[in-house]
Amino acid sequence: MAKGNIFLRFPGGKYKALTLSYDDGAPADERLLDIFNAHHMKATFNLNAKMLGEGLKEAALVNKRYEGHEIALHGLNHPLYDSIPHATIAYETMHDRELFEKATGRIITGMAYPFGLYNEEVFAAMKAAGVDYSRTCAATHAFRIPDNFYLWHPTCHHNDERLSELADTFLEKKFTDDLYDKRPMLFYVWGHSFEFENNNNWELMENFCDKVSGKDNVWYATNIEIFHYVESFRRLRWNLEATRVQNPNAEPIWFTCCGKDYCVKPGETLKVDNEGI
Repeated sequence: MAKGNIFLRFPGGKYKALTLSYDDGAPADERLLDIFNAHHMKATFNLNAKMLGEGLKEAALVNKRYEGHEIALHGLNHPLYDSIPHATIAYETMHDRELFEKATGRIITGMAYPFGLYNEEVFAAMKAAGVDYSRTCAATHAFRIPDNFYLWHPTCHHNDERLSELADTFLEKKFTDDLYDKRPMLFYVWGHSFEFENNNNWELMENFCDKVSGKDNVWYATNIEIFHYVESFRRLRWNLEATRVQNPNAEPIWFTCCGKDYCVKPGETLKVDNEGI
C-alpha cells in the first residue's frame, strides 16, 4: 500500500505558529515589549553589543529588559557582512555572542544578518560561531518553515502593505484535501522598533497584536524555540515504511499522518497507522 504524507505539528498539536523579530536594540524596544507582553506574544530581539555599550554592567540590563523573549545576535558593530573578510565576520559574530552570553548568562545561538546581507562566506562564519539560524530581510508573503535556517526569510516586514491581508489569511486558513493545505503554517514578522517612532504608527503593531493574539490554534514562540522544535522533528527516526517512529529528543513531538494526529514522547517508539495516499 502507498504511504501517506507526514506533517509536522507544533507543540500541543497546533498547526500554526507566529514569531516576531526586531533589530538593533533601540530605546523604542521598551514600548514594543509592553505591547508584546500585554498580548502574551513572544519575540526575538537581535542586538549589537557595541550599540548598547560593551561594559558588561550596562549590557546586563538587557537580560531584565528582554525577560521572556529571545536575545539574538546582529553583529558587534552592525557591519555589511558581505563586504568584510571571513575572519572579521566570525569575530563580529563571536564577540557579539561572547559579550551578551557573559552579561546575561544565556546561551545565544540565533541571529539576524545586519542589513539582511549574506553570502557563502557568511554561512561558513555562522557555523564557526555556533550560530543555529539567521534571518534575512527578504519577504516571502508565505507561511513556510525554512529548509535552510541560515536563509530564514520572514513572511513580511510590519510596514508591508499586505500585513493585514496576510494576518487574515493566516488566521482563516483551514485544512482541505489539498496536500499543500495540510502543511504547518509559520507567520514571521520583522522590523525595527524605532520605525514606529519615526512613522508615528504604533497603532499598526497594537492593531496587529489585537488581531492575531490569543488564538488557541497558534503557537506564539521565539525564533530559537521554533528552530529547536523543527530540528527535533527532523531528528525523528523512522523505519523504511514510515510505520514506526522513535523520538531521540528530550521533548515530545507532534505530527499528523493520514488524518490522524500523533504525539511521540521523548525516548518513545510509536506505531503509526500509515496506509494513506
